[in-house]
Order: sequence, then structure tokens, then C-alpha cells
Amino acid sequence: SMALKEFASSASTSAGFSRLLLQRQRRHDERRRYELPTKQQPSATSLGFQLAPSKASMSVLVAGACFAGMARCRRAADRRERGSLSGVADRRDFRRRAAKATSGVEQQIAESEAAALKQAACRLRAEAAEFEAERRRQCFLEFDVNGSGGVDAAELQLGMKRRLAMDLDGSTARYLLSFFDKNDSGELEFEEFDLKQLQATALANEREEERLAKKQAEVDGEAEEKAAASRPQTLPGENQDDGLLVRLACALAYLLPVLDGILYGLPLCVIFPQLLTVVAPLAVLFDLLEQIPFGSLIIFVVMQYFSRQQWVPALLRYNLCQAVDLDIRICLFGLFLQLAPMLAEAFVPLSEESIEAGMITTQPTTSGILLLCLGVLLATLVFLPFIASIIYSITWSMFGYVPRSIPMVSQEAERIMGLPQETGKDKDDDSDAKV
Repeated sequence: SMALKEFASSASTSAGFSRLLLQRQRRHDERRRYELPTKQQPSATSLGFQLAPSKASMSVLVAGACFAGMARCRRAADRRERGSLSGVADRRDFRRRAAKATSGVEQQIAESEAAALKQAACRLRAEAAEFEAERRRQCFLEFDVNGSGGVDAAELQLGMKRRLAMDLDGSTARYLLSFFDKNDSGELEFEEFDLKQLQATALANEREEERLAKKQAEVDGEAEEKAAASRPQTLPGENQDDGLLVRLACALAYLLPVLDGILYGLPLCVIFPQLLTVVAPLAVLFDLLEQIPFGSLIIFVVMQYFSRQQWVPALLRYNLCQAVDLDIRICLFGLFLQLAPMLAEAFVPLSEESIEAGMITTQPTTSGILLLCLGVLLATLVFLPFIASIIYSITWSMFGYVPRSIPMVSQEAERIMGLPQETGKDKDDDSDAKV
């Protein structure tokens, strides 16, 4: 648009210049015409002929002026374009230099502010260190009552009570003194004295002592509970005698169930012949008992009677109850084995028809051998926990403790003795409390 404006202004200027030249040429021609004699006045034709070249020259001049104006317009546009481009570059360069200068100034300002902050922090740290040192000195002077330059155990106890309201015992004070006394001088000097560390160590030591005391109390309580649960004094009754004779009587109480169940341990004697040395005396006693009419029943009734008498020692009564319960259980198992052939006879009756059919034969069969092996295995499996319970009860009773760990049997004996029974909820509560 600027180039068009320049071209228009140049064109108008060229047109005005052309008109001026045309006027001057016309005046010159008129002057020449008037200066000529009359007879030499040119005709209209000759005048037109003479004026024609002047118009052509004027056209050439106008065209040249137009072309010159256009050239000047192009040069002006080029200069403006170069000036605008250089101006943009100059402005960009100026902005870059201004931004660089601004960033440099800001960096210098930030560095100066950081240096000022560092100096202020150094001053604050120095002031805090001086204040802390002065506070420590004042605190040390408060603890050092006699002014000896050191704090001993008594002064430490007194100072902790005055300053922090902490009652330290002698052992804790001596522990703190030995822990912080680096030069083993027997006193805490100013360099070794730090109230915060003393307080933290005292609290940690107190918590550790409480934890150890609580743990020891729990261990002692569990030991007491176990001892109370195993000693005869926990059993009800006036007679709490647990002498040697009472313990021997407790061991002899289990002789009846052993004799009633010794037959079921004979398969073990076949596997382990070494057991015959123990079984042989018991077999002799078993024969003697069998010779007495209703011998086992008489001994059972006597034991049952004495287990209900309050004047009998509590430990002996408890073992009598367990022995009677074990004897009942093993006798019931023997009754089951005796009834088993009768049950089989109900399905296969002993008759001539069954014998002729081959259902009953005197020759050993595979099914008969399997049934025999099954009966021996069942008897052995019952005899093993049975004899283990008797050995446990005899051993525990000989040491003066109550054998209360036999499942179901011990609970029944405790019920007969009048001891409180623990329900499942009570056991869960006890287990939760232990956890």
C-alpha cells in the first residue's frame, strides 16, 4: 500500500511537470509566431505540423517521468523492506540483550539474597548454639549442688526430681552415670552432661524394666498356674497328704486296669520279645486274680467306694477316679470284642446247612485271616494310648503331681472330685488372654 501511494504521488508529480513543460512550449511557440512577419505567418497546416513533434516529445517525457517514478517507488519499497527487516532483527536483538541483562541482574540479586540468608542462618545458628550452651550451663549448675564441677548419682537423682519430676532409684541413677561417664571419673562433667539424653535414656530404661518385669510376672504366673494345676493342694478335700505311701497307693490304683487290658498288648510282645520281662509278672497277677471269683469286680467296687470318701487323701481319690474310668473303658472294649463273633453269627448262623454250603469251615480263609488281623490291629491301637495314659499317671503321681492331661478321663475325674469344669468359651477366653 505504501508503494502504491508513492507511485501515485510520483505519477501526480510527473503529470504536473509534463503540463508545465507543455505550457512553456506553447508560450514559446506563440512568441515565435507573433515575432514573425505577417507574410511569413504559418498556416494552420504548417502550424499543426510543427506542433505535432512537440506532443510526441511531451508523451515521451511523460512516459519517462512515469517510469522514473516507478523506479523510485521500487527503490523506496526496497529500502523500507530492508529497514523493516533490520528493525525486526534490531528489536529482537534488543529484547535478547534486555532479557540477558535482566536475568543477570536477577541472578545477582538472588545471589546477594542467598548470601544474606546464609549469613543470617549462620548468625541464628551461632546464637542458638550460644543459647543452648548457656542453658546447659545453667542446668548443670542446678544439678551440681556442691559446686564440685561434676554431678554424682545422688545429685543426679535430686536434679531429675526437681527439674523433671522423675523419681529415679539408685540403680537407674548409677546406670545413667556409668552410661554417660566417658572418662570413668565417677561424675558427669559439663561436657558429658546432656539433660535431654539423660531423660530419654532414663525413660527407655524404665520402659525396658517394666517390660521385663511384666514378662517375668507372666512367666511366674504361668509357672504358678501350672504348679497349682498339677499339685494336689488344688484338689478339694480336707486331706491333702501327698507322702510316699499315698504316692505308692496312687500307682497301685492303676494295677486293675493294667490287668484287665494286658491281653490286648500281647501282639506287641510278639513283635518286641523284650517286653515279656515286664508282661510275665503281670500275667502271674492276672492268673491269681482270675482264680478269685469276681476278683476284678470286687476290686472295682472297693476302688469306687474309696474314691468317694472325703477322708481319703485328695491325690489318691483323684487317681482312683481315673483308674476306675480307665478300667471301665478297657472293659467296654473287651466286651465289644467278645460280642463281635456273636454279631457275625447273626449273619452267618452255625448250622449244618452253612457248613455244607462252605460258609463255615475249619480251614483258614482269606477273609478270616483279614478279620483276625483287623482285630489284632484294633486291639493294639487301643492298647497303646491306654498304656501310655497309665504310665503317665503313675509317673506324675510318684512325683506328687496331679495327672490332669488325659483327654476325657481327667475331665470325668475332676467332675467326680467337684472341680469346676471349663467350657469352650472359657478356654477361648484363656487362650485370648495368653495371646
